Amino acid sequence: MTQTLITSNGTLITQSIDHIKKHQPKDGYYLAFSGGKDSIVCYDLLEKAGVDFEAHHAITSIDPKEVGIFLRKYYPEVERHHPTYKGEPTNFYKLVSMKGLPNRHVRWCCAYLKEVGGTGRTVVTGVRRAESNKRSGRLVYQKFGNKNILNPIVDWKDNDVWDLIHDNELPYPSLYDNGHDRIGCILCPLMCVHKRIRDYYEHPAHVRALERAIEIFLSTRPESGLWNWGSTPKEIILSWVTSTPTTDESGQCNLEGVTSE
Repeated sequence: MTQTLITSNGTLITQSIDHIKKHQPKDGYYLAFSGGKDSIVCYDLLEKAGVDFEAHHAITSIDPKEVGIFLRKYYPEVERHHPTYKGEPTNFYKLVSMKGLPNRHVRWCCAYLKEVGGTGRTVVTGVRRAESNKRSGRLVYQKFGNKNILNPIVDWKDNDVWDLIHDNELPYPSLYDNGHDRIGCILCPLMCVHKRIRDYYEHPAHVRALERAIEIFLSTRPESGLWNWGSTPKEIILSWVTSTPTTDESGQCNLEGVTSE
């Protein structure tokens, strides 16, 4: 391993494996596997630790297609789950047609599309403090409702993640080689504005599906405040995309009420 993986407590790899072994549950870990670089590292560390785990991927319907291609090619064993709403299959666009557009303050999308798995389990995530101010206070092991959350690489920096990936020749999605420093939901309201504008032009099919969803939403809610953003679904979505702040909090899930142990 390279020097960047050395800390006062030994190597970050050893430290992370120690965390994994310390909190190992009897029923094995539930790895929340997005297909991004951090979850790839967590998968590798769980294997190195020799513990029982299953990897699970939430099909949000708004992930870049490259992620699905990558998962099917390199991680076919990962269990993939479709979201449901009130017991019925759903996707992001159906939810938008019922709930409107999510934003930084009302992010129902994370709750319905990403955070439903792992109930009653110990969930492993690739959350790192270096990712954002909101994540800077995360602990290695936390309780979140009826889940335990283990963040084994919480102390890692970006270069530490990439060092492990390259040193172990682990595959990763091609998006990282095309200018993306993070992989997540297309048009996520937590991304800074220039990344959302990039998504808007890189994923026209998603934009068209979103326009149709907004049209359905507005047809049943003529008094909606969304009309203040434009006179057509296209104008409304452009306003929604470009009104985003310049700061980037992408990838943040709503973990209000988290307690530590």
